[in-house]
Amino acid sequence: ENMSRHLHKPKLDELRKLIYETMDEEFEGRWADFKENGGTGNGQWITLMYRLREKWAAAYTDEKYLLGMRSNQRSESLNSKLHTLLKRNMSLMCLVKHVKLCIQRLHKKEAQLDAKSTNSVPFCRIDADPLEKDAARIYTEVVFKKVRAQIRLITGLEVISGTNQDGSSLYVVGLKDDNEVWDEVRVTFRGQSLEGVEYHCRKMECEDIPCSHIFVVLKFLGLDTIHRCCVVDRWTMGAKAAFRSYRNTDPNVWSEHMVRYRSLRNVGSDAFFEAAGNPEQTERAMDFLKGILDKGSSSHENIVAGEFGPVPTHFLSSNQPLEKRVLDPDEIRGKGAPSKRRRPFRETLHSNNK
Repeated sequence: ENMSRHLHKPKLDELRKLIYETMDEEFEGRWADFKENGGTGNGQWITLMYRLREKWAAAYTDEKYLLGMRSNQRSESLNSKLHTLLKRNMSLMCLVKHVKLCIQRLHKKEAQLDAKSTNSVPFCRIDADPLEKDAARIYTEVVFKKVRAQIRLITGLEVISGTNQDGSSLYVVGLKDDNEVWDEVRVTFRGQSLEGVEYHCRKMECEDIPCSHIFVVLKFLGLDTIHRCCVVDRWTMGAKAAFRSYRNTDPNVWSEHMVRYRSLRNVGSDAFFEAAGNPEQTERAMDFLKGILDKGSSSHENIVAGEFGPVPTHFLSSNQPLEKRVLDPDEIRGKGAPSKRRRPFRETLHSNNK
């Protein structure tokens, strides 16, 4: 909408194409042509956009780690959800109930997707590659589709040669049809075990998934499973630990309690797996954990909400101190949002001249 206020149709399409250019030199050249051809309207706005190019142009954000949030689509999605069934004459109490209901629906959908992802495995053909079958057991369904696409690309690649250099091996990977097109993959070892794999495309650093060249080398080394060094926990089915979840709280609020909890959870997952191999260790671990839970339930009685700052996710609503006398607020009827957006003067003038 902001772009349409300052640019007309032909230039608007050119600017949209510039947003997705992925090479610095290509972007700078096309930006110069974009300004020289004229029709850019407000020169100050164009100059401001060029200064902020590192925030919106893909040429400058391509190698940055943004966790999939290059745009504001996540906040816009929540905004659209809240505006559903929102009325102009809605009171403040009704508005609060509406927001709470929307959030509860989002949490319910999240819980359903978590249950589906945890208790199901994506389908693989019987003759599928062993790496693909292993990826189906490791990754969530959405990430598995991306990893599967990279695994299926290895049919057109092969390892041409390999050399050892100072505790690491350098493998040359090329196309089966044309060995003149090749790239190098470096594999590091600690003793006889694989420690790390590096490739210059940096897909592991940018998207946290291995590329097809890395899978070719793993296949060449005789591995039928994806090594731990090529797996990032945040994309796996075990990323969300199975703990008691209270859906009436905000899971994104920071607190020191939750920071300590996550540290214990990360170490505890490995410790529980080791203890599960021995019945005696399992029983000792269960007794120890039950003792902590019994002590924790009694310590919650003296908790005051103000001691935490922001309310942490583990804090139950039943533990919060309540006033004995609670009165409803006075209902104030507002005018509500306008039914029609007021158009800027430039936009109105442009539509009248058509």
